[in-house]
Amino acid sequence: MKKAFTLIELIFVIVILGILAAVAIPKLNATREDAIVAKKAKLITASINEIAAHAFGQKSISGGLTTYSNILREMKEKGEVVPNGNDNNLTFLTGNNTQCIILSLVNGNQEQNLSVSYGNPNNDTICIGLQRILHNSNYSIVLRKNLVNY
Repeated sequence: MKKAFTLIELIFVIVILGILAAVAIPKLNATREDAIVAKKAKLITASINEIAAHAFGQKSISGGLTTYSNILREMKEKGEVVPNGNDNNLTFLTGNNTQCIILSLVNGNQEQNLSVSYGNPNNDTICIGLQRILHNSNYSIVLRKNLVNY
């Protein structure tokens, strides 16, 4: 007599594989989105650090933000960052979202501040993740102020 799998055994195997796939595929997509969020958050914080380091080292910020950050310049060339009017106010784009995170160089009376603000996430999960990681209250950085002495 030949040994073979019965039809019922094959159906059970297919059902079990289907259940495993139904559980694994959403987890894979969530992991992919988490990686994108982490990468973009790292790029944003690194660009902020580049600008702050330049402001400290050169004692002046006179051009646009992409002048002082290679990361922002590359992101602008790729279309991931767009200027809002001028290069001192940049918007980070994610997916279908047009205004996820806004990085601004604010000039005041003998001071310059670099601030991060939020746009409307429009239910974009990557934008929501970025806004959760980058707490805008942590990123109002004083670059130049009349109280700073060199």
